[in-house]
Amino acid sequence: MSSEAKRNFALLSADSFSHEEEDGGKEELHMDLVRFPQPVSIREVRIIPAGCRYHPQLSDRYGQTKPKSFKLDMFLRNLRQPDAAVFERLAVVDYTENNFQFVPKQKIVTDMFIVKGWYSSLTLCLYGH
Repeated sequence: MSSEAKRNFALLSADSFSHEEEDGGKEELHMDLVRFPQPVSIREVRIIPAGCRYHPQLSDRYGQTKPKSFKLDMFLRNLRQPDAAVFERLAVVDYTENNFQFVPKQKIVTDMFIVKGWYSSLTLCLYGH
């Protein structure tokens, strides 16, 4: 195991995004944005299942992610390519309550992270430095 794999990353963001469903509760495509006040490198993304605790330091907050499975696109603004006209796709994840963690293979410095998917509620924890 590399020294980086053993390192504990800081919690950069922990938040839930909720959307009221129109059209009889049918799932709709949603997009949400996380902005950081300074550049960060995201090293792990966790989608917190409904009813699960966010993080040991946030003992009073629980995940709200619904439904129990969906595809989630993740994008970010690559600050090393400031002239890029679009956000860079980080990954497409098939979220289930048993598959909720994503570790990027590349280190990208960013100040914006976007998620897009067919969810009504999404709880994310982003780790890195």
